[in-house]
Amino acid sequence: MRLFLASIVEVEEGLGSGDLDLVAREAAARGRKASAALARPPTLAAKESDAWKSMIGSVRSGFDQIAEQATARAPAAKINKTLADTMRNCVACHQTYRISAEAR
Repeated sequence: MRLFLASIVEVEEGLGSGDLDLVAREAAARGRKASAALARPPTLAAKESDAWKSMIGSVRSGFDQIAEQATARAPAAKINKTLADTMRNCVACHQTYRISAEAR
């Protein structure tokens, strides 16, 4: 999740400075195509429900859309709206799911 937050900061930086190449690069790094390269501990992956996978898939698809918009040189306001919509999925997920320490 920290990677998502770091990319959101860079996307906003890129939007603010007009660097749509930065926006596209950072968003693509969090999209569906990049997610295959991200390693997760098997113990964590085993706990991922279908509902959670759907939510995270929506987030990753949102980042793909941001990357596509930036590549197409869409207006910053449009890209920012897509980012806001994507972050609503982040909020919904964090309201629904928590990682808790297990007793040993």
